[in-house]
Amino acid sequence: MLTKQTARIGRQHIVLGTKADNRITISNFFINGESDWSATCDGYRYWGIYLGGSSDMVSMKRNHIYHTSGRSPKVQGNTLLHAVPYISLFSILETPMD
Repeated sequence: MLTKQTARIGRQHIVLGTKADNRITISNFFINGESDWSATCDGYRYWGIYLGGSSDMVSMKRNHIYHTSGRSPKVQGNTLLHAVPYISLFSILETPMD
């Protein structure tokens, strides 16, 4: 179960600054990029996650990034990112299982 949600954010949902962030875990987030005020006027937020630090060490697990059109996550610098894919079966099943 995803326990945290971000929505209706001005620009990015999660940002790590320019200094090193050691051993950060981002987990169990629903990042909802739906927006009436998107940069490209298409209802999609461009950046969901921006990891711009120097020598960041980031793990991502069980996150659902929804309705974004750009880089999610955008990674730059010397960032080491370990991302574990999360697939929601509810989005691909036609009939719920008993």
